[in-house]
Amino acid sequence: MSAAASSGTRTAAAIAARRIRSQAASRRVQDTLTAPRRENARVTVAAVARSANVSRTFIYDNPQARAAVADALANLDQRRTLTKAYTEISDTQCPGVLTAGPHSVGLATSRRYGESVT
Repeated sequence: MSAAASSGTRTAAAIAARRIRSQAASRRVQDTLTAPRRENARVTVAAVARSANVSRTFIYDNPQARAAVADALANLDQRRTLTKAYTEISDTQCPGVLTAGPHSVGLATSRRYGESVT
């Protein structure tokens, strides 16, 4: 076997191994992004990279990983917008009804005692 043929075989093997590692890293990014959707956690490139055990550069350079993070951010923003709109509608249509939230008890108490709510 000549040196050129041996070098070509090693190069092909290295490329195949790199492709397998890259696909595994992409799967870890995808798996990491499913957890925040369920937990409603904050999604950032740094947090996803830490959790998936990849570099931030990998996420920015890999088109699949970058698209997955962008989709997760878009979905999260859309859910927050819908939640905010629903809360605003609920407050205007049913002002006496308590909604679950961190300020619901304070809001109900201040309305009961006639305090202004800002």
